[in-house]
Amino acid sequence: MAKIDHRTCEPDVVADARQLYEAYIRNCDGKAWDGRPCPTWDELLEKESPVPSHWCAAVLESRALARHRELLASGLGDDEARGTAWPT
Repeated sequence: MAKIDHRTCEPDVVADARQLYEAYIRNCDGKAWDGRPCPTWDELLEKESPVPSHWCAAVLESRALARHRELLASGLGDDEARGTAWPT
């Protein structure tokens, strides 16, 4: 997969990325692995952090994985499903 830039992602991808990031923050009580507070999504954007792009990449990968599973369930073989879900 090519590097993802949140500034060029579709708005629905960015919205889903934000929602997932905020769910992550709620689940870890707003603390990073080392105990420091996690920034808000808006703070990440203000600081021009690459983190929103990483979350957009996770959204796109999750969507491809869901599509792959749908294709497998419809009877496609794994190779054909992978080629459709993750086009090159």
